[in-house]
This record gives sequence, structure tokens and C-alpha cells, in this order.
Amino acid sequence: MTDEQAALERASADRSGADTGSADGRTTTPTLRDAAMHWAERLREVTVKAPLQSLLVAFLVGIWFARRR
Repeated sequence: MTDEQAALERASADRSGADTGSADGRTTTPTLRDAAMHWAERLREVTVKAPLQSLLVAFLVGIWFARRR
């Protein structure tokens, strides 16, 4: 694992463990941006864990689908 990947994982853990409360102690609801960041992080985790062959198949299916349109 490279230092950059480790730093990204630490930053991700810091963000996921951060309190969503406001300065006066009230909890705030997650915003659309927070949800997008969560899904982007999940996508990154899945692509890092996916074997290269699976990514190649997904890429080729995407090209095939794009050419049909």
C-alpha cells in the first residue's frame, strides 16, 4: 500500500468518524454533498478491492453499450 492510499484511508476514516453536530451541540442532517462524498468513497473502496479482470469486463461492457446507442 502506498503512502498516498494510506493517507486517503485515514482521511476517509476521519470523515466517517466525525461528529455531524453543530457548534451549539445540535445534530445536523446530512446534506446532499455528504451523501455524494459517502457514495464516492464507497465506489473508491470497491474499485480498489475489485480484481483487474472484473474491471476489464466492466470497461468492455461499457464500450459495447455505448456503441449500441
